[in-house]
Amino acid sequence: MRHTYLSGHSGQATVPQRRIVTARHGTATFVSKFQTMATANHSTVRHSPSRPASGSRQARLVQPATANELVRVLETGTHYPSPLRALGSASSCTRCTEAAGGTLVDMGEMNRVLRIDRDSVTVQPGITIAELADVLDSEGLETIGGFDYANRTVGGAISAAGLEAMSAGEVGSFSSSVRQIKFVTASGQRGCVNSDTATLLRLFRMSYGLLGIVYEVTLRVRPTQSFEVQAMKIDVADIHNLLARLTQSRSSARLKLFPFRGTVHCELRDSIAGADKGGRLAWRLKSWTVNSAMPAAAFALAKMMPVGKLRYPIVDSLSETTLNLSSLGPLKSGSAAIAQMTQTNVFGAGPCARTSWAFPQTSFASTVTAYFDFCRRHYARTGFRCDQPAVAFPTPKDPGALLSPAFEQSVVTLTAMSNRAEGWDDFAFEYAEFAENHGAIPLFGQSQHMSARAVKLSYGKRWDAFRRTREHFDPERRLVNQFFENFLAI
Repeated sequence: MRHTYLSGHSGQATVPQRRIVTARHGTATFVSKFQTMATANHSTVRHSPSRPASGSRQARLVQPATANELVRVLETGTHYPSPLRALGSASSCTRCTEAAGGTLVDMGEMNRVLRIDRDSVTVQPGITIAELADVLDSEGLETIGGFDYANRTVGGAISAAGLEAMSAGEVGSFSSSVRQIKFVTASGQRGCVNSDTATLLRLFRMSYGLLGIVYEVTLRVRPTQSFEVQAMKIDVADIHNLLARLTQSRSSARLKLFPFRGTVHCELRDSIAGADKGGRLAWRLKSWTVNSAMPAAAFALAKMMPVGKLRYPIVDSLSETTLNLSSLGPLKSGSAAIAQMTQTNVFGAGPCARTSWAFPQTSFASTVTAYFDFCRRHYARTGFRCDQPAVAFPTPKDPGALLSPAFEQSVVTLTAMSNRAEGWDDFAFEYAEFAENHGAIPLFGQSQHMSARAVKLSYGKRWDAFRRTREHFDPERRLVNQFFENFLAI
């Protein structure tokens, strides 16, 4: 078990290369995939740009390699200070994983695939979705759903709401494919929830590490399914019909929104039996082009061409051209496994900032129109605008997790992103006001500047029920940091 002290603004610790161990029906094999995970400011202790960590107290970083070591960290009376917060890939853009003055429990070394069965896989929480997809693909299997950042760890993805492209008839979120969770409570006791304790299982999904720290997960898997890709450019007025089509088909979608051009680029994925699964190289090139090369170009242009009125039209044209080129030829078909295992950096180059809210699907077409107007007004008044297109994912209704943003209705998550840091904070704050005024649901790990009022209005009695149960699992509040304390107090 490794120990390091981290502050929010200095220090670096490197985790040794990762070996993923796979057990198939009891026989151990090794997968030759190695990664180095840096636990420095940029990847381990990540803070919302709106709340810099320069004044944060030091957090102790501990890296358990086994469940027994995790128990020793959490046992009552140990020298590990509270709050104790689990850490995965550090993909959150709020302070939900922060542990100022406490202990960050980095789960990166617990990254093994423990067992693969016909319709399920059991893993440790530190393995990423991309790494798991690679292992499962060799068995002709895949997890359920699509992800715009497959570099998330499985533990993080089941513990928090994500940005996912799901089709009607599937689970609405990755966490709903969970069949069993093994965890350690705040007092160091082991526990297990599964389909035999369905109410508790629904409570533990998307519980943000507030009930215990997960050390083993069993997920539902299925035979690899191929899909065909349709790319199209639509007007805002066509969004309502597009969303209606999604509810009546097995299609999933990702939308890219261009507020200053009034256009929407849509990528539809239709499940087609027998379609070509696509090639890794082509999908890796697509991911690199859209998620790394284009944001890097926008970041470079900002330095070479500081005048926004000249730069932004070029950036928008480059973004649209990139989207058009990335939907040609060999990218007309694929599979969830191929798309997940070929992900590159999905948040761009430079200090890419982002914030996401979940809007009701029934009114999303009018929301997009209002969002475009909001972006234009903000730019005219402040001179700031995002240099990346906004990204939207329709998510079907899914009550599989008590704190699911799609618990009561289908939603569309809308993410604003920008490589430009100056002016972002004010934009994100006003976007939060816009979102709350349009009935959006905050995501604890993704919605910057979310208010206690928004949590109360969005989650209501479900939040009250979660809070009461949480007190039973952690009466001394060892797992609660200041971020969650603000919401648990309401």
